[in-house]
Amino acid sequence: MEYHAIVIGAGASGVMCASQAYSENKRILLLDNGKDTLRKVFISGGGRCNVTNINTRNDKYISANNIKFVNHALKSYTHNDILEFLKSHNIAYHEKHKGQIFCTNGSRDLVEALESTIDNDHVDVLLEKEVISIGKNDSDDLFIVKTHTDEYQAKNVVIATGGASIPKMGATMFGYDVAKEFDIDVEKIHPSLVPFIFEQDLLDSTYDLKGVSLEVSIKCGKKKIIEDLLFTHQGISGPAALQISNYWNMGERLVINFLPHDDIKELIQKEKSNNPKRLVKTILNYKLPKSFVSWLCEQTNTQNIQLANLSNKDLNKLVLLIHQWGVIPRDTKGYQIAEVTKGGVSTKELNPMTFETNKVKGLYFIGEVIDVTGMLGGYNLQWAWATGYVCGTHIK
Repeated sequence: MEYHAIVIGAGASGVMCASQAYSENKRILLLDNGKDTLRKVFISGGGRCNVTNINTRNDKYISANNIKFVNHALKSYTHNDILEFLKSHNIAYHEKHKGQIFCTNGSRDLVEALESTIDNDHVDVLLEKEVISIGKNDSDDLFIVKTHTDEYQAKNVVIATGGASIPKMGATMFGYDVAKEFDIDVEKIHPSLVPFIFEQDLLDSTYDLKGVSLEVSIKCGKKKIIEDLLFTHQGISGPAALQISNYWNMGERLVINFLPHDDIKELIQKEKSNNPKRLVKTILNYKLPKSFVSWLCEQTNTQNIQLANLSNKDLNKLVLLIHQWGVIPRDTKGYQIAEVTKGGVSTKELNPMTFETNKVKGLYFIGEVIDVTGMLGGYNLQWAWATGYVCGTHIK
């Protein structure tokens, strides 16, 4: 069975690509190893799908190479384009924190709308089809794609299989393996947008902080993120931890400032002059959650200390703990719950105008499988829409 293009992976980028690639005389085959299309889209944003972000631009992405690689795609299919798609299908949406756009009534409406774009006579959608090999016949320049039961041929093959994150949703190493088979460089991959795990002794010392959430600044090297942090029974999570995981490597130190907008030393010294009999914890309670203050005072032995009796040594210890708490995580929670995979097919190997590989004519990589990782907040889905659109319109 011969097709104009075979798209492998029926996630966000794959469905977008297939919807753009077909025409009256060009048939497309969309293959996926799972039972449903758009599985990660369905669970995105806690089931409401953080579909895009109005602040999308190249500084919201990271890559081992020149991040200007993303510019053409992001300009070709912008956040306004996906919003127009939502409007055209009467899907209600709303803006939340920092430009994040969510589907008001949940992700199902979006999934059904996207599925309708490939529900036609020109796109064959075959699910629960695991691809076992991809080869290329030099004599007729056709790719041969084999599953356990069938064989298909096409002039073009698009790899839209995503990263290694969330294997229970069907994620595999397939895309990276295909790249390596065709001698295409792959940047080292890591789980990203993922919570951190602490060593047991640190977990024991922060046991009472489970469930505490507060805004912090968190640094890894020169990168600083200001977002909410959540203490968990295994370590730390929340947007601050997830965002900084994009920049963290094993063994690196994180430095957390629990009062990023205040100077606790200045506040205490000022209050000490005006109300010397006031307790240290009373001042801290003005700025921080009570359970967190209890932990701070326990760590610094200032539970019942009045400001007048607070020594410079204890004050400096408190300041250091609040503004420069250093921690080296044992690890992240890994691919099992990581929202994305950092690394992937090297951008040096791809044409940013089409996403075709430079080495193999007709072979394309789109979406998360590429070494482009967005920040938390809809940026990775926007990358999927954009790459799928650009690739699909090129091979149409």
